[in-house]
Amino acid sequence: MDGDPRFWLQFQVISDGLERHEPVHATDKAPDRFSCFPDLPPEIRLQIWSLLIQPRIVLVTCVDAADPSPARAHLASRPRRPPVPALLHASHEARSLALRHYELAFPWRVPRTLADAWATASARDLWEERRILQQRGREGGPARAQQPARVWFNFAADALLLAGELEPRDPDGFPTPACYFLRRGDAARVRHVGCAFESLPCAQFQDELVFGALFHVVDRFFPREEVGEVKGAPPRRKRLLVTVREQTRREDEDRDGYDPFNADTMPSKTRRRIPEVLPSRENLVAKVWRQWMSGTHLMTLERKETEMVMVEEEKLADFIAEQELTEGPEERMVTQR
Repeated sequence: MDGDPRFWLQFQVISDGLERHEPVHATDKAPDRFSCFPDLPPEIRLQIWSLLIQPRIVLVTCVDAADPSPARAHLASRPRRPPVPALLHASHEARSLALRHYELAFPWRVPRTLADAWATASARDLWEERRILQQRGREGGPARAQQPARVWFNFAADALLLAGELEPRDPDGFPTPACYFLRRGDAARVRHVGCAFESLPCAQFQDELVFGALFHVVDRFFPREEVGEVKGAPPRRKRLLVTVREQTRREDEDRDGYDPFNADTMPSKTRRRIPEVLPSRENLVAKVWRQWMSGTHLMTLERKETEMVMVEEEKLADFIAEQELTEGPEERMVTQR
């Protein structure tokens, strides 16, 4: 698994939560200095520092070195916020507070079956031509097909957003879900997990591919036996956030004539043969999930009850902040170490 990997994960903080509170007008700008801050009582200072602990959004993109352009587009088209929370380098007092909430997380490793498949002689011959062509334009992938924990993350509040190549394939076309690169223990502790709609194969109008990608994400992040639960705490909410960017929504409507937020606008060939019982004013992904789940008896009830909530990506930070207010601290206990 050493050497030049075919696939790897790349992380980028696209929201630190603080931009939600930035002044809109220049007249709203606060003073640059508050010289009396050190004279405040410690408990007041800690309350002020704690206001900087806001829900962040971390984008994780699976990059295919043979065709890195789509993954780069995901990263380049989104905001880039500092990877280290501000509290960690503000002061010793602030750092001590921050370390109660943030930890280095998400070590990852390409599954051996996928790495070995691309390391075989026949696969290497197929891959070599593409690798040489891409070498000049490549932006420093990792030296190995694995990486230790390097992402600062608050499991009680932050969100992880999946994008890029969700289902990397070996030379024979068999998929290995990118979310399986992550440790199961870390994935099971994420309270807010999302998936970029543009990374799902919806444009192919093959709902079995959409369901397959969704199922693997649900399987990784919502295991049947929760990891790290606190005894007596309420169960973690089974909810996958599917984010749609305004630009993507407009392009889908202009090109294919459908609105992801309304499944009824999809072409008829995507609708399965399962009779409809409920009015179908639901988003496309929720409908695909419900129809496939209702058509099988092999899934557990908790799998079937997993929510597919579609959110405008530009409003995702606000959505998560609202959830933090409504769910309360007792529901965040399940993610603590």
